[in-house]
Amino acid sequence: MSETKPKELLDQAIRDMAGAFSARLCAIGVEMGIFKDLHQNGRSTSEQIATRMGLNERYLREWLYGIVLSGYLEFDITTREAWLSPQQEQVLVQEGGRFAQFGTFKLLNSALLPYEKLLSVFRAGGGVGFEDYPPALWEALDHTGCSC
Repeated sequence: MSETKPKELLDQAIRDMAGAFSARLCAIGVEMGIFKDLHQNGRSTSEQIATRMGLNERYLREWLYGIVLSGYLEFDITTREAWLSPQQEQVLVQEGGRFAQFGTFKLLNSALLPYEKLLSVFRAGGGVGFEDYPPALWEALDHTGCSC
């Protein structure tokens, strides 16, 4: 095996792990209404958002830094203000739009929850039933445009 193959695989693994964490951060932003708050109020610090929304400022600040590094928010390092670009609003806030993905982030988060059940069907067979998924999964489907 050439030395580049493990390096390529490692690079892919790192991208996948970063994507998994970014998706979870986006799901938090969607579920907690943080993206909508920024859409409605514009440029804001973590302290301003926390005050408006009644959230813990420390956790919000850590979330904010992570989501900015993932590229889902704009950030001014001098003022410590974050905001959504028009493109980010299309993906993270606008319902029913061509680029809207906030339902998908909720869907991914919920789809991963019956993990232990999935492991058990790998061992014993059977399946993961619809009832094993949380109601949030089905609510999220409504926001994806999926007509299943």
